[in-house]
Order: sequence, then structure tokens, then C-alpha cells
Amino acid sequence: MNSNIAERIKLFRLVRDIPYRIGLSLDDADYCCATKAPLFQKLLSTIGVKSRRVYCRFLWKDMPFPRAVIAKSPQPDCLHEYLEVFVPEKKKWVVADPTWDNGMKAAGLTIVNWNGLSATPLAVRSVKFFSPVASAAMSRKIENLSPKEWKDFYKQNRAFFGAINDWMEKNRA
Repeated sequence: MNSNIAERIKLFRLVRDIPYRIGLSLDDADYCCATKAPLFQKLLSTIGVKSRRVYCRFLWKDMPFPRAVIAKSPQPDCLHEYLEVFVPEKKKWVVADPTWDNGMKAAGLTIVNWNGLSATPLAVRSVKFFSPVASAAMSRKIENLSPKEWKDFYKQNRAFFGAINDWMEKNRA
């Protein structure tokens, strides 16, 4: 196996197996799709692999969480962030989504392996995909949110995110 492919796989597993957790404030540990994708991107760049952050939209009701958890969501849908990685051997972009950690297999979430060459399934069932250009604009908008906007975001979502985190901890193998 090409050493760069082996390194891609190693980096994917490293990020994937950070236990998934949604931060409850700007200062709280956060290892959800919105932090795992940029971390994976940064690690890939250290070995010269190009990648881009992309988004899709999904519905919370499609997730395998209990209804009582989903009922706490202030919105029916959410953005999901993942990477498209340029695979030079194939001269194409492929999805590489390291969202769910290995411990979540027992909770009914699909844990993916990546072979460094082909696309992985997404961690969510998308109802809308965004182009790389639209996704880049979304990333810039998110990165430029003010401290007050972040504070309001966490205030609105804290109970829901906390319920997800609690459910995951109880169901992590």
C-alpha cells in the first residue's frame, strides 16, 4: 500500500475515534462534525493532501436518537459538515466523513472505515447538499459569528446538545 494512502487512513481513524461530543459553550470540549472535519483537514494538509469542507442539511427526526431527545431540538434540521478529499490516484474528490467514533456502533450509528481512495458514506441522511463554493461561504459566515451570536446559539441549543451528549455517553460501547 502506498505510504500516503496508509497515512490518510491512519489520520482518518485518529479523528474518527475521538469520542463524539457537542460543546455546550465556546469554552467546552467540542468533537462534533464541525470540529472533526476541520481537524481532519488540517492533519491531511500536513501530508500534502488537499481537502475541502462541505455541508449538507439533515433532519433530526432521521437520527437514531430517542424521541425525547429529538423533541428538545429548537429546529427540525441542522447542517452537517464533512470533507471532500482529493485522491490523486483517482484524480477526483471523494467524501471522507469521520463524524461517529467507533464507540457509537452499539448505539445504532454507522461507523465508517476509509480506505484512503473511495468515498465513505455520510454520517447523516442528507436532505440537501451544498456545493463546495456555497460551503466555503457558509464556513466563512460561521467563523465570523460574533461572541454574542455564539452565546445565543449555545443558549438556544444547550438543553438539546446536552441531551444528545448524555444519550451518547450512556450508549457508547
